[in-house]
Amino acid sequence: MSQVMHKVVIFWSIGALLALDECFFDGCRCVKNIDYSYDIICVNQNNSLFPKRLKSNITRTINTFLLKQYLFTEIPDGTFQGLAIRHLIIGENRLKKIGPDTFRGIKSLSLLKIIEKNFETIDLGAFDPISYYLSELGIWQINYQSHKIDEFFAELKKLKSLKTLSLMGYGLKQFKPEWTTIFESIVHLNLASNEMKSIGPDIFKSCKHIESINLNNNFMSNLSSIFRALEPVKSKLRELKLASNQISQLKDFSAFARLEALDLSNNQIKKIPTGLLKGLDKLNSLYLSSNLIRSLPDSLFSSVPALSILMLDNNYLSTVPSVRTLSNLKILDLSNQNGNLKELEDFLFERANSTCCLYLNLDANRIEKYGKKTFCSRDSGLSEIRKLDLSYQSMANMDHCLLSQLRSDMANKIEFYVTMESEISKESTVSCNCELKSFLKSLKIGFIGPCSDVAGPCNEYQQTQQCDKQFQC
Repeated sequence: MSQVMHKVVIFWSIGALLALDECFFDGCRCVKNIDYSYDIICVNQNNSLFPKRLKSNITRTINTFLLKQYLFTEIPDGTFQGLAIRHLIIGENRLKKIGPDTFRGIKSLSLLKIIEKNFETIDLGAFDPISYYLSELGIWQINYQSHKIDEFFAELKKLKSLKTLSLMGYGLKQFKPEWTTIFESIVHLNLASNEMKSIGPDIFKSCKHIESINLNNNFMSNLSSIFRALEPVKSKLRELKLASNQISQLKDFSAFARLEALDLSNNQIKKIPTGLLKGLDKLNSLYLSSNLIRSLPDSLFSSVPALSILMLDNNYLSTVPSVRTLSNLKILDLSNQNGNLKELEDFLFERANSTCCLYLNLDANRIEKYGKKTFCSRDSGLSEIRKLDLSYQSMANMDHCLLSQLRSDMANKIEFYVTMESEISKESTVSCNCELKSFLKSLKIGFIGPCSDVAGPCNEYQQTQQCDKQFQC
């Protein structure tokens, strides 16, 4: 949904240049796309009526049709008759249901998103006109207490071409066995933001093509029971999201050999098993943010050479884990270790045979001590760090000559971003000065963030700082 919605927002912002004088629907904006299709954007916070269709014979393809913030409770039958719509997004209205003739006559609808707080059900037969083409369906916040919930799942079974299904915010506490047959064709499944404490062992038994499962923001705590449910699909999964649950104990994920993305953030995890990632040589992204982790095993990342995104922010680490074997690492987030990360030793961020440059986030820490070669690599004279984020306190405790180690042959530009904690006034940020700004300019490092703004323009300042050889990589 995000890609489609992002596109709509872009077109809306430049709509004054591209919009037609007259749209196909009253009060809406029509935008012509480069492929001669149209986006129809209908946003009206005060209108209780569904926008009136102004043209009966519309032959152009409608790429995205957005209906947002109206007060209507139903969509008139036949509204979409004869329209070739690729993506239909209905959100933040007062819609309660989809009737059997709502989609009558619609052509080639491949994506349907419904985000409605008052939505109760989809009547029997409602999906018949779109059952052949629809490949992506997302319905948020349906009323699970509705007596028609079983009818809703019966309708889902008709969507034989469905590849992506998102059922968020239903308040689902369990998943009935008879509902699971809808998963047969699903590749991407999203059951986030429900109220499930556990999932049955057979919930994914009918899944033949599943690659991505999102169970974020539920109440699950037993990873063993989750593993039992995932047993039929363990060899297929590429993405598994278990964030914002109540997981405290981990076990190794070696059975999920094809896994590329694993999200365990915002749980209650304290200890990481040494073999957690064993055998996951395809793992690209790992999210362990917002847990209670104080240390990581030395060899944790030795079996994940493909890892490019490592999120460890908002934990309690006092030392930086070795990333030497992660030659493909692009993002390392160690921000906000809750006051525990106070010292950075030499060569902490070196990556042997690095294939890419690194974004290193150390913001919201108060680092007091640095090694003379903290950002250096023993394999070359290049750190391959493209961007470094620091808090003001950490920057104030650092010898500026360490910044000369931020060098890369793989980045078009290198940036240094310094934030300022809320308790620090601009008057006390004495380290945000022209000396630092001019020094960074001499190194061809972009200085960005609030600290740079405090320093001012510094146009006539002459850089004089010289660095000792002990800081050279």
